[in-house]
Amino acid sequence: MERRLENYPLEKRNPVLKAKVSIQKTGIFNLSTKILDKLNIDDNYIILFRLTNNNHLFISKLTSVRKNCRDYRLAINKTTLDKMDLPLNTEIEIIDYKKIGHRPKLKGKEGYLNLVKYLDGNMTCFELEDKILVYYLSGIRNPSRITLPRFLKIDGLSCWNFGFYLAEGEKATNYRFGVSNNEYNLMKRFIDFSLNHLKLNINNFKFELRLKNYNSKAVEHWSQQLGIAISKFNTRIIKNKPPESKNGNMTITLYNVILGTLNKKIIYDLEFIKSLRKEHASALLRGVQAGDGGVLHHSGCIELTISTQKKELKIYDHLLRRLCSQPPKIRKSHTCNIVWMLYHRGTNIAREYIINDFFKEHGQRWNKLILLYKLKAKKQIAIFKAILNNNLTVKERCRELNSHYASTNIYLKRLIKEDILESKIIDSHRKTRNFHFTEKGLKIINNIGLN
Repeated sequence: MERRLENYPLEKRNPVLKAKVSIQKTGIFNLSTKILDKLNIDDNYIILFRLTNNNHLFISKLTSVRKNCRDYRLAINKTTLDKMDLPLNTEIEIIDYKKIGHRPKLKGKEGYLNLVKYLDGNMTCFELEDKILVYYLSGIRNPSRITLPRFLKIDGLSCWNFGFYLAEGEKATNYRFGVSNNEYNLMKRFIDFSLNHLKLNINNFKFELRLKNYNSKAVEHWSQQLGIAISKFNTRIIKNKPPESKNGNMTITLYNVILGTLNKKIIYDLEFIKSLRKEHASALLRGVQAGDGGVLHHSGCIELTISTQKKELKIYDHLLRRLCSQPPKIRKSHTCNIVWMLYHRGTNIAREYIINDFFKEHGQRWNKLILLYKLKAKKQIAIFKAILNNNLTVKERCRELNSHYASTNIYLKRLIKEDILESKIIDSHRKTRNFHFTEKGLKIINNIGLN
């Protein structure tokens, strides 16, 4: 079956062969034996072609008319053919042809991920300048094709979306590439990644808004925030376990088995995740936390959690061990299914989360983290305020905070060791020092709003 390709600069590709053909009303046309011999092709090949004087590329598998016969044909979708109003006797230009499963040689590019590496063996890949055109014929469903960048840029946004997809993405099947969430700002980041990094067309996505009861304001809310016309939304009323959010839950999906398969391979590639730079690994973890994270006040402590299925447990454990000063604790949680909970507890690790901007993309969880930290770390906050307002020595700080010298000195040394504070000797004879914030310390001051 044919697939039509648009928005490709045809003038940059010269045909390898031209031939006159007669197109049937059904969109099928045969290729002569002469063409087959010249190109040395059979029904194990995928053909990229265009019709003369037409501005569109087509792709189709070469299929045999009968068994043990050298009669082969290509096809153009009948609906497409009717819209184009072409003469039945015309000329085709074969632009390229590849054997099923062809993949170009792997090559690296600094700061980018080579998507060819993650293609299945039965997917056929054509090179189109800085892009790849991938064609897949499963034998069960209609053929699938997609045009993607040859190299995917690895930056904060792409890594954040890998993490968000691990948490909220469609992973049960390979036939869908999509996520579901009730926070519009998170869904906007997914759209941004899809359009600007994967170079996908927004018109190919399906938008489904799930609500407990129909709510026109919720529909308008999502339309305005995502910049998508209401006519593009499919509104679905859920009675069994409905969404708790008043604005419902938005699902954004693109049906494509190639993209679904490729994306799953990337997000579960632990070696790739281990190879990420620290700031990109941090972005990936923040994406996970935006989806499956939690900020709790549990047994009088701040508890910072990630819930996960067993398949993602190893990835999340690696990220938390790499990026946090303490390894996470793990417990089983029995809900409708058994899930694993990775968690940290305490004010010091909460301060670390704030410095690293963990949960920041999820406004509600971020605000709760700041609120609980201010509630539970009053002594830390008092010291921060005192240092922020004036450069006092330890003794002067004890008088201001009404605390003992030994305990205050130990606490200040701990903050120096953790690179939150720096001290400067102002009187070597009396051994007096004053304190000021490091860059790390200033970040926490800014994040909790003390500046």
